[in-house]
Amino acid sequence: FQDANRSYLDVLVEILLRFIQSEPTPRLKPTMQPVNLLIQSTSVQLLQLIATRGEIDQVSIGSMEAIVIRKLYYCLHTGNLEIQNKLLHLLHSIVSLSISSLEASRQAASKDNSTDATAPQDKEDGIRYSLNPLLVQTLIDGISVRSNRPVMQHWLDFILGAIPQFQPALQPAIVPLNDCICRHLSSILGEVMNVSRHSKEYDEDLVASATEQDLIMLINGLERLVLLGLAFTSEAEATDDDASIQEKTGNESSGLLGYVSTVFSGDGGAGTSNEQLTARVPGYRSLDDGVRVLYMIWGTMIWKPPSIWSPKEESLSLIYSRTRARCKRALEHLFRVQPMEVFESIIDWWSKDTLLQESAPDAAFELVDILLSTAQNTTHMLCESILIRISTSTNRKVPSNSSLTDAVLFKFMEQYFQRLEGPLAIQVWGRFLSLVKDLVTNTKDFKTQNFPALRCMNVLSEKVTQTTAMEDKRIRKELQDNYGKLLDSCVMFIGRSSDQGSWIRRTTAIATNGRDSPAPRADSKNTDEKLEDSTTLSIDTPRPSAAPSELLFLITSFIAKFVVPNLRRFLLENDKVIAACSNIVYYIVNPAMRGKARPMDVEPTVVSIITEMSKIPAALKSWRTAVIDLINDNRVFNCDPEDGTRWSPIVKVLYNSDKTAFTELLGKVGAAPSANIFTNKEYEMMLRALNIRRLSYVLFAGEKNAFLTQLPTIQERLVDVFRNGPSPVVLSEVFLCIRILLCRLSRHNLTSFWPVVLTELVRKVQHTFLFDDETDGGVQYQIFEQVIGTLPADGSPDLQLVLAACKCLDLLLVLQTEEFQV
Repeated sequence: FQDANRSYLDVLVEILLRFIQSEPTPRLKPTMQPVNLLIQSTSVQLLQLIATRGEIDQVSIGSMEAIVIRKLYYCLHTGNLEIQNKLLHLLHSIVSLSISSLEASRQAASKDNSTDATAPQDKEDGIRYSLNPLLVQTLIDGISVRSNRPVMQHWLDFILGAIPQFQPALQPAIVPLNDCICRHLSSILGEVMNVSRHSKEYDEDLVASATEQDLIMLINGLERLVLLGLAFTSEAEATDDDASIQEKTGNESSGLLGYVSTVFSGDGGAGTSNEQLTARVPGYRSLDDGVRVLYMIWGTMIWKPPSIWSPKEESLSLIYSRTRARCKRALEHLFRVQPMEVFESIIDWWSKDTLLQESAPDAAFELVDILLSTAQNTTHMLCESILIRISTSTNRKVPSNSSLTDAVLFKFMEQYFQRLEGPLAIQVWGRFLSLVKDLVTNTKDFKTQNFPALRCMNVLSEKVTQTTAMEDKRIRKELQDNYGKLLDSCVMFIGRSSDQGSWIRRTTAIATNGRDSPAPRADSKNTDEKLEDSTTLSIDTPRPSAAPSELLFLITSFIAKFVVPNLRRFLLENDKVIAACSNIVYYIVNPAMRGKARPMDVEPTVVSIITEMSKIPAALKSWRTAVIDLINDNRVFNCDPEDGTRWSPIVKVLYNSDKTAFTELLGKVGAAPSANIFTNKEYEMMLRALNIRRLSYVLFAGEKNAFLTQLPTIQERLVDVFRNGPSPVVLSEVFLCIRILLCRLSRHNLTSFWPVVLTELVRKVQHTFLFDDETDGGVQYQIFEQVIGTLPADGSPDLQLVLAACKCLDLLLVLQTEEFQV
């Protein structure tokens, strides 16, 4: 107090500030603390009175502000709750006085500049309120410190009252305070969910300091801060950024949206636009974080009524309902202010929060239905967001949420359409169809958006075709044309990708001598090694221009599971169905089946496509050739039993629908041996054996008694085989065919089969083993007597014949056929 110029008011303020800063020593604190709190409270009230008079200079105001902020920081970290409210009121008055004093100085400087042309122009700009470095951290701690929750409402009142009043001085505090409230809400939500998951009735007490009032207070504060961050954004800054965006758009011929190397990435969401958005409007980042927390609260706090109610369930039910109601009002308010940004943020966080998707799959869609009154509005906003991201025009808009891609929007749209009923599907049909037309009419080339658009249209078409809207010729024609175009683009995309080498051309190192077929087994080790080397070298490595294999697999799986089964519902006309099936076979099925060492070892999705096509009678000609070529392949039986089982339904449909195919097969079985002396007899016998096995496979794939009308022809062909002097390999296949006939034909239908076939069979077996003495009885067992007398040598083809005969005899004994017993 040595300064003679200081007034009594200055001295009084200095003394009061020292009282506020004074604290007793730890030894004296128990006795002096109550009196000290009374002194400090009185001092704060006096300073409040002095501050409202406005007779303090700017230097003293700055000193008072720093001391009060430090005192608040000290109180909240020491658990002193008594004077925090009064200190907050004093701080509010000090900030108001400081800003008023600076405003008066700025106006005075402005007048000086207008009268004196030589005065520096930046003098007025230098008179600004300087935010105390500790203020933001103090406000954050006042909300987040657990021991300070009893007075948290006072801190929120100060924040929500001071920030809008003292703009733009306190604008830098909005973003960190918004982040703090988001983290605090997440923490309290975790506490509430921990209590709700605790199901034991008698156990240790659970500590949860938060109540539903805390949640509601914080949600209210979050809503107000987000709106403040959006309302007080600098218009000049936004204008400058818009100008820079236009400039960059004009300079870059390819547009702002670059290529994102993900499976379903569209043309939207480049890093440049993200940087522009981050630099331009921090308020939108706060909005995105706020929507994330509100959406998490909405999806998490879904009350599921228990079977038995207790006081705990009643309390939790009340907390859940009140919190969700306040969360709903906050989102509705934010949506009215920024509809597109809130809508896109909900979808963005829906895609990122996979755990919430699993626990509450309908939460985001319920929220969208609440915010948007009709399904048309939802579809319109989805289509607009997609068009903004896929547009290539130079004057297009920049998406507000650059992290949200068109692939996520299509995924949300698909699941949203799945939840619509038929009448609502008709209402959104026109808007979605306009989006599809924009995709298929701009260019004929495949775009990454075509496949998700096909998925969405498939879902929506299923709904529409179940209504009376299909009576409208215009709707039918639009469905046929646009669905066909999307399907053709996806199918041709797979066909072009398969030419570059992809998943659809798997090769397996396996011997091609057909041993899994009836050909004699040989030492194929060297052959396997050579083939393995050749197939390994033939596998194409992925190229930069090749499509991702995952995308190809997803498209093919979708076509097999959803497209082909619904072709008749969507395309309606047989000509369009046949054309679509022909394209699928040409671009997907044929490349997948080409060049296989195991012809039946095809991708399961491709087999599913043919299986679904086999259920369409008009599409028989589309896939018939591919299956016939598969069966006629000499390596067809180089497969596992599982592969044969997967193909058997297709083979059954083929030979049930096309009788000429079975006639051709029987013709190959009964073909006479070649008279050319240069023919390789062993190879010819192997081909005959393969034809008999094909016949056996076709009979096995059919239903019981399905080929009853062809039984006489089959019997005739088998007898011709016996009479033409077959080798043991061929006879082995005949035994297999007889076993299948026993399983696929009724006993009484085989009555005419046994006299001729068994006679020829026994006679030929006797001739094969060169029996010298025949007896009148038991001739059918002479083959086994010969084997007991003279065993065939190791590696002899006769061993296969003996095994085949034993299997046939075993089946006959099990079935106890009357003709065989006689």
